[in-house]
Amino acid sequence: MRARDVPGPAAVVADIERRLREAGTPARAAAERAYLKSSMEFAGATVPDVRRIVRALLPRRPAMARAGLLAVVKPLPPDTAARMLAAYRARGRNPVRAR
Repeated sequence: MRARDVPGPAAVVADIERRLREAGTPARAAAERAYLKSSMEFAGATVPDVRRIVRALLPRRPAMARAGLLAVVKPLPPDTAARMLAAYRARGRNPVRAR
């Protein structure tokens, strides 16, 4: 994949958000919101769903440097961002360590 063919962070965030909402349920989203006593918006996706979605996207993208990954993760809701970072680490990558 050439650099000009790689979608920018906004496109990646939109794709992840769309997939999470498709995988989630309104009932689970409401339960997560109530459990965390939060006013944040939740997609209602399970952890396995989040991992599957992230793993499906990662092979299509070249390895990201820390700044690129953080640009994708920061706009996401906190619970989603944490799950994405965990899935990224599960693939043997450490996005926190500076490159």
